[in-house]
Amino acid sequence: MKTSKKIALSCICAALGGVCLIFFVLVPYGKLSLLALASVCVMPLLSKNLKGYACLTEIAISLIGLFSGRIEVLIIFGLLFGIHPIINALVKNWQGKSIPNYAVCLAIKLIYVNIMMYVIFFLISALDLFPDITAEYHIIAIIASLLFIVYDFIMQRVQLMVDRYVNRIIK
Repeated sequence: MKTSKKIALSCICAALGGVCLIFFVLVPYGKLSLLALASVCVMPLLSKNLKGYACLTEIAISLIGLFSGRIEVLIIFGLLFGIHPIINALVKNWQGKSIPNYAVCLAIKLIYVNIMMYVIFFLISALDLFPDITAEYHIIAIIASLLFIVYDFIMQRVQLMVDRYVNRIIK
């Protein structure tokens, strides 16, 4: 694939992801689905094994979310949702080589997600972004970890679908 096609694909993915994050700011409902949809916009690059371009696209989408006027978009998408497809691609490459099975891969992803959730919880508390919410981190972490297992399974299936469609369209 030529460099110009890689850059064009990255720009298209960044624009689509940015639109999802702008809708995240504007629309009062379906915020988690918009974050997940924005992370799907990184997947076409990963299906062509362009991990560096995917990282740059994730940064571009995060900055578009920041420029939309809300710093929590940058924090939540940049640290958790946007990086998840890239981590999936890296763990998928490691699986079978140095990491033996799916359970170990899931444990690695859960550790990362819990660390990032703690960082996000700390940043949101320190910046006082949601003063109305008073919740214990441990309760949020347990519920979010259980939901993450389902989310991870769904996103892996979505990546397989994106791989099929992108490989059919882009040669």
